[in-house]
Amino acid sequence: MLTNYIDIAIWAGAIFFVILIFAMTITRLYRRASKQVGFVRTGFGGEKW
Repeated sequence: MLTNYIDIAIWAGAIFFVILIFAMTITRLYRRASKQVGFVRTGFGGEKW
C-alpha cells in the first residue's frame, strides 16, 4: 500500500516538473512590444523587426 503512494508521488512530481519547465520556457520567450514597435516572431528564426 505504501508503494502505491510512493508511485503516485513520483508521477505527480514528474508532471509538476514538466509543467514548471514548460511555464519557464513560455515566460522566457514572451516579450511585450512597445506602443511604437511591433515585431513578428517566426518560429525559431528569431525576431523580425
